[in-house]
Amino acid sequence: MRGYTAAPIRGDTTLPALTGLRFLAALAVLISHFNHRGLISVPAGVIEFLDGGRTAVALFFVLSGFILAYNYPGLSGSAERTRFYASRIARIYPVTLLALGLGAIGVSYAATHPDSGRLLDWYSLEEASPFALGTSFLAQATMTTAWFPVAAVTQPWNGSAWSIGCEVLFYALFPLLIVKLRKLRFKHIAYILIGAWIFQMLAIRAAISFAPAEQVGLLVYQFPVLHLFEFLVGIAAAIVFLRGGREWLSRGSRRRLVLAAALVPLTLLSLFQPVAPAYVLMGPLFAVLILGLAVNPAGRRSFLARRPMILLGEASFALYMIHAPLMMIFMIADPPEGAGWLLMAGTVGLSIAVFRWFETPARHWTRAAVLRMVPSGWGRDRPAVNLLVPGKPSGPVNTVED
Repeated sequence: MRGYTAAPIRGDTTLPALTGLRFLAALAVLISHFNHRGLISVPAGVIEFLDGGRTAVALFFVLSGFILAYNYPGLSGSAERTRFYASRIARIYPVTLLALGLGAIGVSYAATHPDSGRLLDWYSLEEASPFALGTSFLAQATMTTAWFPVAAVTQPWNGSAWSIGCEVLFYALFPLLIVKLRKLRFKHIAYILIGAWIFQMLAIRAAISFAPAEQVGLLVYQFPVLHLFEFLVGIAAAIVFLRGGREWLSRGSRRRLVLAAALVPLTLLSLFQPVAPAYVLMGPLFAVLILGLAVNPAGRRSFLARRPMILLGEASFALYMIHAPLMMIFMIADPPEGAGWLLMAGTVGLSIAVFRWFETPARHWTRAAVLRMVPSGWGRDRPAVNLLVPGKPSGPVNTVED
């Protein structure tokens, strides 16, 4: 198959199972964090299998690359890029600000009750330093906490927001990456992926060997550059999917075989964890898993593609962003023992409310506001040719939630 050819997409252009998959990834993070804070009790083996939710975040990054490349396979030109960036800002910033506001409740309580030990336990701060809290607030508001591998910066307000710093890097690079990668043959894309994978492993080894002990974990698990490979392998998987992978996977038992080829080694890696961090070996397998799930099984809906799972998946971003600040609020309230599971279920329910009545309208308003700030006449491009799917225009051609 030549690198620049593609089979046309046929049938449904939505990928509902991938939306449901997002909820399972968010749930893994939720269980790990609620257990860590003592709100629920989960066997240690389960938390080890989930790697504390860290591998679930790596899955999010692979999904991000896949879905963006699937939705924007022909992105080019200033007008297309402007609309893309406006959509990206609208996608993440309103909920980021909402979570930051919720995080202020926990920070305010910890700062005004120094004898409680919450500042150190929750935010890695010895005292309520205005400089540390102000720096952390600015990093959260600018979505850059992941670039500061210092716990006193990453943990206050909303510790889970570090992943947004990674996404911002991915969004910034995506227009360049998709324009370059979509023109390449498969073997050349493979060379790039191998190089990025080797770089990731060498950089992790360098961080473990030379970084200060208190920064190693933050660098290895949160530094944006060290997660770029996962985003790239997601883009590559989407290119494969759009160049005929969907049709190939739809024949016979290929879809089930591909899913087994991903799930079996992923399960073994989660059980035995032969390397640390575990996500280093999982990125390519997550891409294979996504390829298998992206094909709808003939004649039926998979569990992940059912309506309740789709709704939960749509609310998964809100769930991921608000759960950490809400945990601090729950702990301030000192809930009775055994109430943690109800609180976790309530957090899931609240995320659905946030998605429906805050995130969705705020996204539309923010995108329109950003586009209004763009000078009129900016980048009036002619429609670009979609090199992945001939005959289709560039821009977001599919309807997957991204």
